[in-house]
Amino acid sequence: SFLTAGIYPFATSRAPVSSSLQSNMVKPFSVEKKRIFFTLHFLDDEIFMQEVALLKISTPKLLDNPLISKTIRRYGARIMEANAVYAVVEKSGVTDEIIALRTELDAFDCVLQYVSSGRIAVTRDTEEHVNEYLERINRS
Repeated sequence: SFLTAGIYPFATSRAPVSSSLQSNMVKPFSVEKKRIFFTLHFLDDEIFMQEVALLKISTPKLLDNPLISKTIRRYGARIMEANAVYAVVEKSGVTDEIIALRTELDAFDCVLQYVSSGRIAVTRDTEEHVNEYLERINRS
């Protein structure tokens, strides 16, 4: 198993609101924000990981070649929008599936643009270590 490390941002805020009884108006409130960065390390089997990719493909090529739409369906991707010029395909899953889909669509020479989110993850643990960490910081 590989070790996955990352920096995870969490924002906390306190928003005191003050009002003036004399003017019967609520004054704009001030927001105090703290941004906390910390590093956590998890093994791959300790987290749920997904990636999201968007592919912009040529609509004329999509319509001319039925194998393109079959490939999209075979990978469980979906067409989010289509017009006369392009179609936007969304695929979420593991990195290997997304790369395989892109490779097959590249072979049809129909990909106009490609963007991927990279890995996003949540832990499988039933305890929230992040909350414990934040509570410790707030107590000190």
